[in-house]
Amino acid sequence: MAGTERTRTIAAVALISQTATHILAVRHNLTVGQVSLVLPQHDTMKTVLADSCPTPLPPSSCPPSRYRTIDGTCNNPDQPRWGAVNTPYLRLLPAWYADASLVSQAAHAGHIHTHAHVSLLASVWGQYLAHDLSRPLVAEGVRGEKVKCCGLTEKHPECFPIVDGELCWEYARTAPATTTDCALGVREQLNGATSFLDGSGLYGSTKRESDSLRLFENGHLKTQADWLLPRATSHTCKDAMMCFMGGDLRLNTHAGLAALQTLLVHEHNRVASVLSELNPQWGDDTVYDITIEPGVFNSVATAVLHLVLTLLPDQLPLGRHNIPLGMTALNMTILYKAGAYEQLISGLVSANSLTFDPAVSASIRGYLGGLDLVARTVQSGRDHGLPPYVVWRPLCGRRPAHSFEDLTDTMEVEHIARLQIIFANVADIDLFTGIISERPQDGALVGPTASCLLALQFKVLRQTDRYWYENDVPPAAFSKEQLFEIRKTSMARLVCNNVPGLSSVPRSAFLAGDQFLNAPVSCRDLDDMDLGVWKTRGKVVVAEDILHSVVEKGKQVVEKRRQMEKLIFEKGLVAGSKSPVGSAYANNKPTPTSLIQANTSVLLEATSQELITIMHDRRVRRQIQGLGNEFDSLDLNLPSVDISGLVPPAPLIRNCRETEEHRACDANNRFRTISGHCNNLRRPDFGRSNTVFARMLPAGYDDGISEPRTRSVSGNALPSPRTISTTIHNDISHLHARYTLMVMQFGQFLDHDITFTPVNKGFQSSILDCRDCEAQQRVHPECWPIPVPDNDPFYPAVNISSGRPFCIAFTRSLPGQQTLGAREQINQNTAFLDASQIYGQELCEARELRDSHSGYLNATRHPIRGKPLLPQETGNPECKADSGRCFKAEARRIVTGEWQHVVYNEFLPRVLGWNAMRLTGEWQHVVYNEFLPRVLGWNAMRLYSLTLKPEGYYGEYDGNCNPGILNEFATAAFRFGHSLIRRSLLRMDTSFSENHDGVELRRSFFNPDML
Repeated sequence: MAGTERTRTIAAVALISQTATHILAVRHNLTVGQVSLVLPQHDTMKTVLADSCPTPLPPSSCPPSRYRTIDGTCNNPDQPRWGAVNTPYLRLLPAWYADASLVSQAAHAGHIHTHAHVSLLASVWGQYLAHDLSRPLVAEGVRGEKVKCCGLTEKHPECFPIVDGELCWEYARTAPATTTDCALGVREQLNGATSFLDGSGLYGSTKRESDSLRLFENGHLKTQADWLLPRATSHTCKDAMMCFMGGDLRLNTHAGLAALQTLLVHEHNRVASVLSELNPQWGDDTVYDITIEPGVFNSVATAVLHLVLTLLPDQLPLGRHNIPLGMTALNMTILYKAGAYEQLISGLVSANSLTFDPAVSASIRGYLGGLDLVARTVQSGRDHGLPPYVVWRPLCGRRPAHSFEDLTDTMEVEHIARLQIIFANVADIDLFTGIISERPQDGALVGPTASCLLALQFKVLRQTDRYWYENDVPPAAFSKEQLFEIRKTSMARLVCNNVPGLSSVPRSAFLAGDQFLNAPVSCRDLDDMDLGVWKTRGKVVVAEDILHSVVEKGKQVVEKRRQMEKLIFEKGLVAGSKSPVGSAYANNKPTPTSLIQANTSVLLEATSQELITIMHDRRVRRQIQGLGNEFDSLDLNLPSVDISGLVPPAPLIRNCRETEEHRACDANNRFRTISGHCNNLRRPDFGRSNTVFARMLPAGYDDGISEPRTRSVSGNALPSPRTISTTIHNDISHLHARYTLMVMQFGQFLDHDITFTPVNKGFQSSILDCRDCEAQQRVHPECWPIPVPDNDPFYPAVNISSGRPFCIAFTRSLPGQQTLGAREQINQNTAFLDASQIYGQELCEARELRDSHSGYLNATRHPIRGKPLLPQETGNPECKADSGRCFKAEARRIVTGEWQHVVYNEFLPRVLGWNAMRLTGEWQHVVYNEFLPRVLGWNAMRLYSLTLKPEGYYGEYDGNCNPGILNEFATAAFRFGHSLIRRSLLRMDTSFSENHDGVELRRSFFNPDML
């Protein structure tokens, strides 16, 4: 296969590495093991290789996506290039670099036999599967020209021709590949296909290939005359007008392969047509992507093989006649004849394959009038440095073979005799020749070594594919209903769906027809996928051109906002970190993950507002489906609008080596994750940190999207929050007769476990100064200053120095919604009582808080031998302690006051001595057994079934219930604890007698020195 400019660049760098390796090996007399294992450990990034070495994709370049990329990148978000196109083949054994034509003639000639139980379709499907997984790219000249190797006195260094006496067959070596960081070592080969069962032979392996095959209408692939594949213009065809275009031009190898490709294109277009009818609101991209996902490549392809050369016959069945396979090589003329496609597919199903043995048909050994494909396969194995056959036997559980007689456990005597004719030593047998000389195992098509290697490969294919159809890894996971329908897929059903006039087919299309065990079944009786489970129900459908327009306008709004943030920062109109505004910001500081999520939310909010605005145009409203007669309901239905093709989801930040959100959920894992991911196996993101708060009632914004309420139901302005505060919540201290101050502090500690609402920030993480009453216009749209009324007991209504109205700074909470519609706020904490205020909310954060060697949480020794204190840090910009040291813990909100320090430090020794699981259990028990009864009363505890069981297990877990913390709870209901806070904290001895002055609350913020 020819390469691209990128593959030629990779090959050039690989050749430099290979040449350097050869020079070092010769100069220092290195062994094979040293070349394979030692040289790759040397850093080449300070050499000339660093300038040209392909730059690896950073993990941050892989946002969560429901669909796989066309080139295979980002299947593994932590290693984005693993399995992608233009990466090296892997090895089970080290490379083995030391006349292929002679092997082909002596070992693979002879009588061919028809297999009694396997259909010809199985062999052609196996060949198609091989093309999906492997596309070796041939070495080329500097300008991309084909390398000529025969009939020349001076050969290209990449030449490795097949020579038999006076005969010479062209063979240029497979293009070399660079390894990680362009390390030195043995030569590796470049794979131009993805390493996943993703139908790349149908859809291509690059965006350019994919785009050339798409019709860009209803998700369809191109065809000619509605049933033929599109024409190719490749110069490798015998007649440029008679070859077909596809994701892999090797589909033109013979007519059987091209007919199979045609069937799969028809299946894609059939499914796309049904999905388009079910969901007329879907655009071309959505239909195309979803049509790929439930395809046959994951659900059927695992049943077949790719060692198929020995299975292909000399003749392809065509109705009542046969056509020589070689006649259709790179010449698809036969498929242009009416009825030929149907006859070829029917013939593949009804005809038998050849047996799996060393004998290969003459059409394969004399392909295209003399090109011996068997010889090329043997030569390719040597080119790729595959160890001999006998080296693989122990890997697959067979005894070592030191002589030809030792092969009798896997081969027939006559096959061994043929091998002895051409191989001087048993250790010389090539892998390909050895495995197809083996005796097939009972009930299998292949022998033990081939079975072993194929099984290992397919095991890796399933284990390493994040988009494997059975995986439950959101957002790519199928629903259970969709998975049930996908499992109905069969090769027989595909044939019935896409071969006009065919009324019956054997139920097992890869097995030969049998009147007792595999008799033809009516197509009506075969299970078929119900694509109705992919229908989006109860959703508002907006035309794609309208969505594209409002998204673009939304992007303009966001860009204007970014420029304003930068200008404010450059003018220095930001708050200081130790100012009152800075202290308030520190209590609600956003994490990098929240900020990334908010970037998408801001765009969605602006887009929603634009969409609401243009909805007043009746012509636009007529283009919206599912809206009904209630225009006021549009804001409630906006979250159902699919904009995945226009606004990508917020990427997950991976500062740590492992990321919990990208792992599949393990039902056998007894421990919770740090982020709360997979607590619910059905919906792994339920209750996870950095998700939006839930709501009991729809949001109540003035514009239905994001503008806070300013008007009462009577139409008048709502009272200022400051007026409410001074009038209703004025500072009058009444001590409770029964409850201690620990009720207040425990409640705040509980709040820090399950809620954390971050606020907006400015450019370069600056703090927004929202004190100006016109700050929303002058500083930032997220400013929402609180007006101070006349006769305020503390603040002046007018700033004496400027003469302007006085306001209290207020910055809005960070948005986090990932859909169109009303603004939602982020909860940076998990929704579970998991002591995450101690252990952290994200994996990176948790690792910072613990000792990686002992497993204990980090702590600071008390200077006068008191209890261990929380770990300290310097450089905290909000820290006001004279020492410059403040405590570090999960939410960082512990630095706000000494009361919080005391509670955290009380829990710290228990964490050091006990495991997290036990502490979390104690924490949950105290909350429900002691705290909630004090707050709610026993009547409410019983009414809402909150009481704990005196024995046995709790049996009311509900996996369908969203555990997300309610916005009403976090923003209003649980704020009741503010009324319990005293101005100062009393200091007492062990006899509960006051022995020191109290600690004023306002003097303890961000000042832990007194501890």
